[in-house]
Amino acid sequence: MQDNQNALYINDRDPTNAVAYDRTWLQAALASRGLLIAKAVPPAIRGFHWRLDIARAGSGTEPLEIPEDTAPPGRQPPPLLREGADRFGLDGDQFSTPVIERPRAEPPPPSPLAVELQAARERIASLEAHVSSLRGRAAGTGRRPLLERLRGSRVRRRDP
Repeated sequence: MQDNQNALYINDRDPTNAVAYDRTWLQAALASRGLLIAKAVPPAIRGFHWRLDIARAGSGTEPLEIPEDTAPPGRQPPPLLREGADRFGLDGDQFSTPVIERPRAEPPPPSPLAVELQAARERIASLEAHVSSLRGRAAGTGRRPLLERLRGSRVRRRDP
């Protein structure tokens, strides 16, 4: 992120989804408000949410550096989108609608160019394997490689 960018929103319409914050910015923002991170509980899945306990500076608690995320990779999708989630906190205590299961958008189909590129890579790999097997067979027969045989078979002119 750039110096003026401090958060990466996964989904700007659903605040229950993840927001990734720049750790340096988070600690500086807390310090500027007289707060500090007192405890950091890392996620069980890499990249998932951390549990941070925030305390007032000067409360006898030492500031804690957030350690690296060393959890194993995994997946835990967010909950289903709640109706009106994009209005959370803007309508007072009106946020009490039940969860409505709405299907999430399917990922877009792969680009035709990406599909064609993958097919070309697979074809090239198969041709390279074929050439390699031909070279192996030519070397295994005890004969000179094909190119050397072709070069040696050139018709030589006789001088009159």
